[in-house]
Amino acid sequence: METVLILMSTYNGARYLGAQIDSVLAQQGVRPELLVRDDGSADGTQALLEGYRAGGLLTWYQGENLRPCGSFLELLETCPRREYTAFCDQDDYWYPDKLAAAVERLAALPDGEPGLYFCKKNIVDEELRPLGRPDTRVRVVSYGAALLNCVASGCTMVMNRAAVTLLRTYHPAHATMHDAWVYRVVNAFGTVVYDDVPRMDYRQHGGNEVGADKSFACRLWLGLGSLGQRRHMTYRSTNAKEMLRAFGDRLSPRDRRLTELLAAAPDSFGSRVRLVFNRDLKAQSGKELFFIRIFILLGWI
Repeated sequence: METVLILMSTYNGARYLGAQIDSVLAQQGVRPELLVRDDGSADGTQALLEGYRAGGLLTWYQGENLRPCGSFLELLETCPRREYTAFCDQDDYWYPDKLAAAVERLAALPDGEPGLYFCKKNIVDEELRPLGRPDTRVRVVSYGAALLNCVASGCTMVMNRAAVTLLRTYHPAHATMHDAWVYRVVNAFGTVVYDDVPRMDYRQHGGNEVGADKSFACRLWLGLGSLGQRRHMTYRSTNAKEMLRAFGDRLSPRDRRLTELLAAAPDSFGSRVRLVFNRDLKAQSGKELFFIRIFILLGWI
C-alpha cells in the first residue's frame, strides 16, 4: 500500500476543517500522511489541528502568512520526499477513492517521468448539497493550453516523486497560483493525467468561487465589465517569462518558441501576430481561443 503525503494550507478555516481532515484520513487503498502549514489562524483552527496532532493523525506547524500560493509552494519545497504528494484545501470533502485513483494512474507512467494527476470536482454548497453547476470543462491537456489557462484545481492534484523533484529545482518569483505553476511545469516536461470522474466535493461559500464555472451570462457580464482593466492584465506573458527564466534551456524547441512569443507579446506586434497563428497555442474551446487571439492582438496578454 502506497503512502501519499498530503500538503494542506490553513487559515481561519475551523468551520469546515474537521470534516475535510476526516475525509483525508478515511482514504482507502493508500496510507495518507497529512502535513499542514497554518498561516496564523485565530479562529480555533490551530486548536483543532493540535487535537489531531495529539492523536498522531497529522503534523502541523505555523508559518508566516504567505497566502495560499506562497504557503503551498513552501510546503512543496520543504516537505519530506514520498512517492506521491497531493495538495489539499481546508474546506472541501474527499471521496474515499480519490487518492487511490490517482496512484493507480500515476503508477502506470514510465519510471522517472514527472507525472501529475487531477480530477473532476462536484460543485456543492456549504452543506455539501449539489449546486447543479458544471466543473471546468477539460477538453485539451497540453503545454500550449497550460500557458494560457490552468484547468486543474490544486485541491485535485497528486504528483509523483519525479514531478516534485523537478518542481523543487526552481522557486518561481512570479506565480499567479501554485496549481497553475505546477500545471505548466509538468505539462512541459512530463505527463498530465485528467480523470473525468468526480472524486471530491468542492465546497462553495463566501468568496471562494474560484475554480467553479459560472453560467454563460454571468461569465459574459463579468468579461465585459473587466474590459477596461484587461489591457493591464499581462499575467500570462509574465508567467511565460518566468518559465523561460526557470527552464528556458530545457524546453523543447517548439515549446520554447511558443513561450518566447507569449513573453514578448505585450511589447511586440510581430510576436503577437506570430503567436496568433502558432498551432501549438491551445484552449478548451473554439470560442475561448477566438477571444484569446483578440486579446493577444491587442497586447492584453
